[in-house]
Amino acid sequence: MSIRLPHSFLIDQHTAAIQHFEQGEKRITFRHLILATGSRPIEIRSLPFGGRILSSTEALSLPKIPRNLVVVGGGYIGVELGQMFARFGTKVTILEGGEQILPGFESELVSPVVRQLKEDEITLIT
Repeated sequence: MSIRLPHSFLIDQHTAAIQHFEQGEKRITFRHLILATGSRPIEIRSLPFGGRILSSTEALSLPKIPRNLVVVGGGYIGVELGQMFARFGTKVTILEGGEQILPGFESELVSPVVRQLKEDEITLIT
């Protein structure tokens, strides 16, 4: 089975076009643009994907919300997934191998995120 997805492109500094195969082209004007190109999950050798170990993509496709979830990696994708599941009622623990979640970010920026995660009752282990 072949699926044809729409594609998009920038026309100028304030205009994007989305070309959909059935609906034709739609133009969108904007003042600011966030270009989110996607990501690919990275498999950890000692925790290969399969069974109860899921990639971030697979976690978004679960047929039902889990009661408990451990997120390995406290980067922005792990934090987003953990927060989303917590708000759906899952008991979430985020494990980060570094000294803080969101490694590479200034601690002044990370502090409010940590406060919010604690309010969401997410357990953080660094």
